Amino acid sequence: MGWTTRGTGRNYDSLTGSAALVGFFTKKVLTYISKNRKCRKCDRGHDSSDHDCRLNFEGSAKAMESAAAAHLATQNSIFDTCHVQLGIMIGDNDSSAIGSVRAASHHEVIKHSDKNHTSKGVVNELYKIKKNHKELTAGAIKYLQHCFNYCVAQNIGDPVEMGKGIRNIPSHCFNNHDNCGTWCGYHANPESYRHSAIGDGFVSEQLFDALRCIFDVVASRADRFAGVSSNVNESLNATIASKAPKMRFYGSTASSDARLACAINKKNSGEQYVHKMAEKLSLSPAKYTETYGLKVDLNASKRYLRSCSQEFKKRRLFLKAKKTDLQHKKERSEGSQTY
Repeated sequence: MGWTTRGTGRNYDSLTGSAALVGFFTKKVLTYISKNRKCRKCDRGHDSSDHDCRLNFEGSAKAMESAAAAHLATQNSIFDTCHVQLGIMIGDNDSSAIGSVRAASHHEVIKHSDKNHTSKGVVNELYKIKKNHKELTAGAIKYLQHCFNYCVAQNIGDPVEMGKGIRNIPSHCFNNHDNCGTWCGYHANPESYRHSAIGDGFVSEQLFDALRCIFDVVASRADRFAGVSSNVNESLNATIASKAPKMRFYGSTASSDARLACAINKKNSGEQYVHKMAEKLSLSPAKYTETYGLKVDLNASKRYLRSCSQEFKKRRLFLKAKKTDLQHKKERSEGSQTY
């Protein structure tokens, strides 16, 4: 679900929102819907029957997501045509959306969590106990997050082994490597092994108990982790924002839905959607439209393949760590400043 207003995490007052179902295997948008709480023509006194009214939702902005999810799952013309039903829904940890889907469906819908939001939830829990444990620094929390992400990625489709790996994370960080797999460097060099971010490991028994409580709870829900990234959804939201910038409001006019449709087409067909749309409308595309679309799509595919490589990911983490170290160095040299 995406909104047309910049959010802060505490303010939910967007007048327009859009939701889409993305296929697990194809990574394509299967269907989408927009929710508008405002119509410019209606605000000017026009009757809803004399224009293409944009107003189709009268609830709060927070209720948009659950209403859109239920509509896409149960009132989907594409699903009806293909005689299929939504069986597994992968998304964030918002319970309102899946609750609405299950209430509106006449069959069982299984909910799985994507790894991005699951990992973020683990980090939030670690920061809650950070103030009570000096060893649990920001770097240590990042290290624990990497351990969790690695465990999920290596055990996709095997919730039993995933649960065992997640429960073993605290022991691994406290130098108890009896249940560690071949991925742990301790087995290769027991005498010289040191953790990449926490050195010789944690020591505090109170911290061990706190970490065990967190990861045991997470491990008990390992069967709900799909191990799927939500990057496809975030990429779609970014594409929508490029067509309908959040600094301007289009939601009360037909322009909003037109821009949303263009973003969906671009996500599914690439930049060549412009040429295909012109052909369907029996229009003559510009001379370089097809060539330009092919060039943009080719560069995008190369960029995607490069971003998936291990070297690119290592380079990105290195640059991020370098940037963080530079920031800390500058802050220490500047000292405390009062404004």
